[in-house]
Amino acid sequence: MWIRKRISQTKRQTPSYQLLESYRDDGKTKHRVICNLGKWPTIEDAIKGEAEQLAVLEQLFTGELPAQIRADQEAKIEKLKEVQRSVRKAATFLDL
Repeated sequence: MWIRKRISQTKRQTPSYQLLESYRDDGKTKHRVICNLGKWPTIEDAIKGEAEQLAVLEQLFTGELPAQIRADQEAKIEKLKEVQRSVRKAATFLDL
């Protein structure tokens, strides 16, 4: 896994970051976006921001927030749990 920095072509050239993984398909190397980390000034800020969002979702998952909200978000929580593991790996790699 790795993190890609993308710069938009608009006047506001705020970088955005994506968590990607590489894989092979019929012998060709391809990349798959695991998670969009959003627009942040630095990669460290992007990882920290994603970790904060995941902490809120973890509260949803553990029942610390109302049941109706939890029911509405179950699919998103499952997807983001996978992303959380990937972000933690990236943070470990960057020594954050």
